[in-house]
Amino acid sequence: MKEKILTFEEIKEAFPDRWILIGDYEVDEHNEIIKGRVLLASYTKGEIYKDMHKFEGKVKRLAIRYTGKIPEIAGLFFSHKKGEIIVKGNMS
Repeated sequence: MKEKILTFEEIKEAFPDRWILIGDYEVDEHNEIIKGRVLLASYTKGEIYKDMHKFEGKVKRLAIRYTGKIPEIAGLFFSHKKGEIIVKGNMS
């Protein structure tokens, strides 16, 4: 692959608030990505899932990361059956 290897900080600066498909990445002792190749970038996670198959077998490993802050409301779900509100995860 010809994509330049970037640190995760460089990736966040170049692709703010986007979903990123990272290939051939390296992790630190906490298993956090420290650098890798940006293969895809999108404002929607679905676009990454739709196109990531193009890279399978061409890179050592793949990871998907979001470069922005995921809103806390992301843990809030509505039940279609009873009109209930179901909280998943930490809402603090």
